[in-house]
Amino acid sequence: WPGVFCLEAHDLKAKCATQQKPAYLMVDCRTSEERQVSTLLTGLPLISADEFRANAYAFLNGYDLIVTFCTIGGRSGIFSKKIVDELVESGYCTEDVLRRKIVNLLGGVAAWLHSKGALMTPNGEVTQELHPWCRAFLDMLPIQGVRLVFDETKPVPQDALTILAVQNSSPDKPENTQAAVPQKLLQMYNTIPPEVITDSLTRAMENCSGYED
Repeated sequence: WPGVFCLEAHDLKAKCATQQKPAYLMVDCRTSEERQVSTLLTGLPLISADEFRANAYAFLNGYDLIVTFCTIGGRSGIFSKKIVDELVESGYCTEDVLRRKIVNLLGGVAAWLHSKGALMTPNGEVTQELHPWCRAFLDMLPIQGVRLVFDETKPVPQDALTILAVQNSSPDKPENTQAAVPQKLLQMYNTIPPEVITDSLTRAMENCSGYED
């Protein structure tokens, strides 16, 4: 999301593996139904989005970095942006400082699992069970090592309809995959918010500025 800095899952995992744990606070932005099944096993302090919002000043003063996350990073990215905007408006701190203090886990739980990160129950026990929130995210999760726990009959939440629309646009026949790529990109462009596309392209251009080609 525009204005939201991200932390890579493999970087977080490396930090958690050090002898001296970083002063990070993990903020789980998923629903209580999802959190009751499992959450990230990082060894770091962990709270919900509501708990953070209720006492944001104290948490910001007590930790070096606030790391928000959800299933794939969308809901937590929105939460991070809203919190930063609210804190700036309240006069707590400048936006530039807060954007470096509150970051989003890029790819969320899915990226954590692909980085061989583990899950735990609310009681702290290691588990392979995960509530994926909705069926739109199933293709983004690892095929092995995860047991999905959710009601497939529930409708896809409004926030996930964009992703589902892109997935449904994929061709059924493998031989049509290459020909369908431009159409798929166009459909994605028409469903993703313009500010998100602008921000992504701007960052890509900055990263490619050192290349002559």
